[in-house]
Amino acid sequence: WSMVCLADGAVVSTVADAVQQRPVEELGGGDAWLAGVIDGLALAADIEKASPRSVRPVWSEAEWAAALRRGDRLAALSQEEIGDFSTVARGKLEQALR
Repeated sequence: WSMVCLADGAVVSTVADAVQQRPVEELGGGDAWLAGVIDGLALAADIEKASPRSVRPVWSEAEWAAALRRGDRLAALSQEEIGDFSTVARGKLEQALR
């Protein structure tokens, strides 16, 4: 499970929806988690509403929660394979998130 504290002090966590796993490989999970979170935040970004002067994107708590779940799942999937380089395809991740 994951947790993040937002700028306004709100805490978003996936502890209630924790991914249960038994890693085959302990390496690479952190990198895969971060890639999943960044991907989730990028998917949620609203380019139309973004200010050209904005240096701090703003995501809702729900968008953060979805991004954290995406990171959790990608990390778990990547640790089901040997090696520290994730080869999990987007389709497999999307299927696992359903």
